[in-house]
Amino acid sequence: MELNPGFIERYQLIFEKDKSTALFAPLAEAYRKMGLLKEAKEVCEEGVKHHPNFISGLVAYAKTLLDLEEYEKATKVLEKACGQNPDNILAQSLLAKCYLKSKKPKEALNSYKMVLFLAPNNTEAQKQVRKLESLSASDINEELFKFDPMSLFEEVDDEEENSPNIVKIELGPEQQSEKLVRVLSLADAFSSRGDLDKAVQILRKAKEELGDKKEIIKRLSVLDKENLGLEMPELDPKKLRSKQIHKLETALRRIEQNRRD
Repeated sequence: MELNPGFIERYQLIFEKDKSTALFAPLAEAYRKMGLLKEAKEVCEEGVKHHPNFISGLVAYAKTLLDLEEYEKATKVLEKACGQNPDNILAQSLLAKCYLKSKKPKEALNSYKMVLFLAPNNTEAQKQVRKLESLSASDINEELFKFDPMSLFEEVDDEEENSPNIVKIELGPEQQSEKLVRVLSLADAFSSRGDLDKAVQILRKAKEELGDKKEIIKRLSVLDKENLGLEMPELDPKKLRSKQIHKLETALRRIEQNRRD
């Protein structure tokens, strides 16, 4: 897109008069596209002081940091943006790129899966998910599906083997975040395998354990057959597989329609 010098000059004048204006975001983006990365960064740093929760401003700041190859800072900015607005596809995509640049393939895979969750037809996310899943196949292999996923939520038992008492463990914010990532990855793995009932079971338990996290609620709203209004009759394996595929297709259509609305 061609930059309009008149608009840029207008934004500059407004910003010079009022550093608290939200117009810092388009001004910084214009500077970035002109290659004025230092100026763009300075504008963003000033802007986010006054608008720390302005998503467009955070995204503009992250883009500039990415161009400057300051991946650690960009990651923190985007994690904040995605935490406030998980439905922002651009922020999620940029966060995935940051994780790739920082050589964090597992985190990148989770972010790209979130992009696909929001935009199933996103070709870049589709390509990256296929690539990253093949690289991490050793982490998601058949052994994963043989253990009881509910063991993720087990507490520490008393010393007596048959004791009904359980020692409750309180998780800190960082531990909760780590557990959420593990649970979502596991639920996504079962979903991609077609075992929707198992994925829903994991997500429901996670909701009890970790609360109404947006990532959990969003997945449940799509995968839970009660929310979809679909029943699961007794079928032979081939018909069951067909039914599960139909559910996934229905869920994806619902996501795409919600995104358009």
